[in-house]
Amino acid sequence: MIVVNDISEYVEQYRTFDEPVPYNGLYIYPVKVIDYYKFMSSIDILKIDKNKIPDIRVIQMSYLTFLLGIIVESTWHRDKFINVLELCFHVQKDDKCLNEKFPFKEILLGHIDNKEVYFINGYDVNIELDGNVSTLNIGDVKIAGQDFNEVIDIIYFLNITGYDNEEMSDDFKALLEEYYRLKNKNIKPPTLEEQLIAIMAQNGMTKRDLINETIYTVKGMVDVIVGVVDYQIQHNYRAHAMTDNKLPDIEHWLIKSNKGKYDDVFSDLDSFKKNFEA
Repeated sequence: MIVVNDISEYVEQYRTFDEPVPYNGLYIYPVKVIDYYKFMSSIDILKIDKNKIPDIRVIQMSYLTFLLGIIVESTWHRDKFINVLELCFHVQKDDKCLNEKFPFKEILLGHIDNKEVYFINGYDVNIELDGNVSTLNIGDVKIAGQDFNEVIDIIYFLNITGYDNEEMSDDFKALLEEYYRLKNKNIKPPTLEEQLIAIMAQNGMTKRDLINETIYTVKGMVDVIVGVVDYQIQHNYRAHAMTDNKLPDIEHWLIKSNKGKYDDVFSDLDSFKKNFEA
C-alpha cells in the first residue's frame, strides 16, 4: 500500500515524464489536449463543496458516499463521473459487464454480503455501500472512501496547474477569491485554441503534435512563452527608461524567488483595490 505524505511531490515525479501515477494498484493517467473539453466540463464533479449543503448527514459523509448519491439520481452528473473514469483511469465499455435488459450507463443495485453494490451498467466499475462506508471498485482494485480524496488530489495535481489542496478557512478562501477577482479584472483568458496557436507561432510545433501532449504540459508551454516575452519587455523598458528612480526588480521567467505561496496575495490586495475600485 502506498502512503503519500506530500501528494504534490509524489505526483510531480510521474507528471514530469507524462507517466501515469500509481496509487494502491490503480493507475491515474494524465489527460491529453485532445480530451481537454471533455475533461474540463467533467472535472467539477470531484469538487462539489458538500459542506455548504445544510444537512449534517451530508457534511459528515465521505465525498465518495456523497458522489454516489448524486450519480444515482442525476444522469448529467453520472456522465461527468464516467468521463473522469474514462480519461483518468482508462476505463472502457466492457460488454461482459453490460446487462442488456437495462440502458447502457444505468446504475444497477445489487446486494453482496449484506452490502449495497451500485454497478455502472457496461463498465467494470461499482461502488459498495456498507452502512455509511463506501468503496470504489475499478476492476479488481478497491479504493476506500477515506482514500478517495487523495485520488481526487492526484487527478488535479496531474492535470491542473496551480492546484492547491491546502485546507483553509472560509475567511481565507473569501480573501483568495477577492484577490483573484481583482487581479483578473478586465482580463479575458485565452481559449485553448488561442493557446495552441501561440505555441505554434513560437516554436513551430503543429496542432497534431500538440493534441497528443498533456493538458499540463501545454499550459506550462504557454506560461513559459508569456514569462519570456514579459521578461524581455521589462528588460528593454529598464534599459531605455528615462528616470533616476529605482525600478522594481524583475523576476526571472524560470528562476523564481523563494517566497511564500500567498505572499503576493497580502502584498498586492490593497493596491489592487486602490487601482480597480477607486
